[in-house]
Amino acid sequence: MYMYAVYVKHKLTASIYRHMPSHLDILVGDYRRAIDANAAACLADEKYVAEHGARSFYSFYMMHNYHSLIYAAMFAGQFRVALETVNRMEASLPVSLLSIESPPMADWLENFASVRVHVLVSNTPGRTRCETSTDFVHQFLGPLWPMGRPHRTRNAIR
Repeated sequence: MYMYAVYVKHKLTASIYRHMPSHLDILVGDYRRAIDANAAACLADEKYVAEHGARSFYSFYMMHNYHSLIYAAMFAGQFRVALETVNRMEASLPVSLLSIESPPMADWLENFASVRVHVLVSNTPGRTRCETSTDFVHQFLGPLWPMGRPHRTRNAIR
């Protein structure tokens, strides 16, 4: 709560001051406030990257903020917000960034490339029938589709 008060008082623009209160918001179930905090953090990150680039460890903090926004949105039942944020996160995670060997960026960042699958197969409320259909999920998962759902055989259904 103290950091949130500092942010409000000084209107700090650094993403960490906008993001950190969301850890408490998630713990107390105030998902809307967590969405607002992380959305502001992501915008601050995007502004920073536009000015300074993102070929450093800062990329990890940026992905963490996107990730936090996605999960806050999923907890709040805002599937569209989660999916739109996945799009922004993936756009900020180019293969060229993952191919940097020193420091080993893929070691820190490649796990964020799997978040779309989790959003699509989750039971997040707020999705329409179209969004939960096999065709919709298959469109994004392609050949990974069999791994993105529980394995069921004809005999297992009986």
